[in-house]
Amino acid sequence: MTARMSLGLLLVLLGCGDPSTERNATPEESESADAVPVRLVRIDEAAGLATIDITTGEDPATTILEVKGTGLGVLDADGDGDLDLVVPNGSTLDRPAAGPGAIYLRNLLVENGRLEFEDATAGSGLESHRDWSFGVASGDVDGDGHQDLVIATLGRDRLWLGSGDGTFEDASDRWGLPEEESGWTATAGLGDLDADGDLDLVTVGYLDIDPSDPPGTSTFRGIEVLSGPRGLEPRADRWFENVGDRFEVREVPATARYGLNLVILDVDGDGRQDVIVGNDSHPNQYHRNLGDWNFEEIAVRTGIAMNREGDAQATMGMAVADVDGDARPDLFSTNFSSDTNTLHVNREGFFDDLTRPMGLAEGSRPMLGWATEFVDLDHDGDEDLLAVNGHVYPQATMESMDSTHAQAPGLWLKEGDRFRFIDPTDPDRSSMVAANAWLTEPRHDRAAVFADLDRDGDVDVVIAERNGSLRILENRHDRTDDWIVVEPVPALGAEVEIETARGVQRRWIRGGGPFQSNVAPEAHFGLGPAASGPVRIRVRWPDGGMADVTSDPGRRVRVERP
Repeated sequence: MTARMSLGLLLVLLGCGDPSTERNATPEESESADAVPVRLVRIDEAAGLATIDITTGEDPATTILEVKGTGLGVLDADGDGDLDLVVPNGSTLDRPAAGPGAIYLRNLLVENGRLEFEDATAGSGLESHRDWSFGVASGDVDGDGHQDLVIATLGRDRLWLGSGDGTFEDASDRWGLPEEESGWTATAGLGDLDADGDLDLVTVGYLDIDPSDPPGTSTFRGIEVLSGPRGLEPRADRWFENVGDRFEVREVPATARYGLNLVILDVDGDGRQDVIVGNDSHPNQYHRNLGDWNFEEIAVRTGIAMNREGDAQATMGMAVADVDGDARPDLFSTNFSSDTNTLHVNREGFFDDLTRPMGLAEGSRPMLGWATEFVDLDHDGDEDLLAVNGHVYPQATMESMDSTHAQAPGLWLKEGDRFRFIDPTDPDRSSMVAANAWLTEPRHDRAAVFADLDRDGDVDVVIAERNGSLRILENRHDRTDDWIVVEPVPALGAEVEIETARGVQRRWIRGGGPFQSNVAPEAHFGLGPAASGPVRIRVRWPDGGMADVTSDPGRRVRVERP
């Protein structure tokens, strides 16, 4: 991005947080930043999330429907400037269309000066959403300036139009989302696929399945376990064009596969939004956008369909970053246990599996990974990687499957041109692990979102555990001047680049998300320990709009499309 445009640009410098949110350091927090570069502290109870229960089937799970968990949505639903949460929530086999219902959690930061959420579901409209739900996408579908929701379900997917005051209207009928009585949509993604300035929709199908007649069991390593997805009928993905006041179905030729995730962004740098679908036990798909709603599927010939060994993996989580600094988006995915997660590095037309050379195989083989994201947790100017884990088989033990049922998250810090796994059992990492106790807590995690929820300039993490509660990890980075957060308007699909004396960094606010979730509508950058001087910000939108502004470090910068 080299074009410069300033006319019509709104730039708002929002400062670096409310002084009332500052904390007094505890003795543990007084340890030097060099010894403990990342400090994420659980504050579930204080933030009002400890009592938020998630339902996704029974325990122990006996069918594949019960093991994928629920997604998370992160968006400013009430228009007050801070980011709220939506939990689509699941159900049980005996009442798949009458579950406990979606949950809307309003962030009270702007109102009371501290990070705390209240259950504001009642009266929001979302209390009527009780379908067994999985993924969630968020963006301004109808162009009114307010954030809307698409919720992927077992049955009919739903569009909830936001009013900007914390209330939503079910507009599924009016917007033409088809009535489907069976079928499982794992997740959804919004993106401007035709470059006309509005958001189109892709829904990712997993299985055609009847909850009243779930599949039986199969055998894994000599142990009787729940069946699937192999041997079951995959559900096709569905594509919709936004024509202003409704969605119209678009036929994009593609083989039906066991889809679990997607990313929508400009993969090849030609200015058009492409779509990569992550599949379970099937090769991934890369739909290159040729314009005018023509796509070609080129995953095999570009190397992103499978790993280096030529194996189709069980892609769950997907994260995007420019890990090698060449201005192209690279793709990381989490996978099944007894396999490694995978890093596909974008080599200008093809992808190279650099998982092992870049240090990301370490720590992943015993894990079954789900949500994952690149984020600069230590503000050193490059992005680290976090993934949440948990096995699908209740029978899993190290003795029987080389993997446990409950699993702790994994953290990899970027150091130079490699990532370093933070091994909780390594005595040399004891200070780091002590400051991040969540690294040793086995869970049954599935979804996660990553966002600056308390608006203090660092990224916090919310994790959704299958049939558990929500956990929030507050980032307690101790500097206020080594970061910048860019808020493009509109956010979804924006490519954000910053330039400082230390170099250039890029972020892609993509459609799709870490797993069954969406990404935050903002781009966070750490600037490094010697951050100083102006930061040049360039934003490019899918319809060709561009903006170029300058800011000081330690600011939130709002940039509107000209």
